[in-house]
Amino acid sequence: MVRMNPELSVYANRKKMSAGVVVRLEQAISARLRRKKKLFIALAGGTTPAPIYTALSSRDLPWSRIAVTLTDERWRHARQRGSNERMVRSTLLRRRAARARFVSLKSPHTTPAGALGQIEQRLSSVTPLDICVLGMGADGHIASLFPGAVGLETAMKSSRRRAAAIFAYQADGSPNRITLTFGEICRSKEIFLILTGDDKLRVLKNSMADTNVSSALSLLLARRTSPVHAFWAP
Repeated sequence: MVRMNPELSVYANRKKMSAGVVVRLEQAISARLRRKKKLFIALAGGTTPAPIYTALSSRDLPWSRIAVTLTDERWRHARQRGSNERMVRSTLLRRRAARARFVSLKSPHTTPAGALGQIEQRLSSVTPLDICVLGMGADGHIASLFPGAVGLETAMKSSRRRAAAIFAYQADGSPNRITLTFGEICRSKEIFLILTGDDKLRVLKNSMADTNVSSALSLLLARRTSPVHAFWAP
């Protein structure tokens, strides 16, 4: 592993990256729980973090003091393929980590917009977040803050809103999404950003260097007063 700067850790392969992120997450969780009784963490979906969550599920942590939610969710049943909740339940929320409390972003409502009141109420019990684990897209999106998406302007506004409804035609799996707002992500005490592939590394470096880039990622990096812990592998 080569450390390029205080914010970005580069690994030779994804297996080594996953192991490195698990160690850093375990350290961060333990350190914060030495100072407070409860810890709130939001997790990204997708395939890249799945091995990280699987490994973390066996770690000897005080899981009963940890509440887990998601950074965003596709608007489909929690048992359906592609559901972030389904992925987190099958990877993290078992073994020792089965004792953690899970806060779902899904409800029986027909649309994410109809569920916002209920989701806001749920999130009030686990925010502000202690740790937020983010992935990112080649277009610079984090969570479901896709460029050009319907609802993005509301989700990016400076407010105390915790969640926003998004319709993004380019979103994989389902265009209807619910996501943490940009403001809620920024309020996280610590952010872990996990990415793979040369294209995403270029996006990250451009976002760090070019203040004119206006993606959610670049705005996050510009706004944060403490570093974002970024982890990359080919």
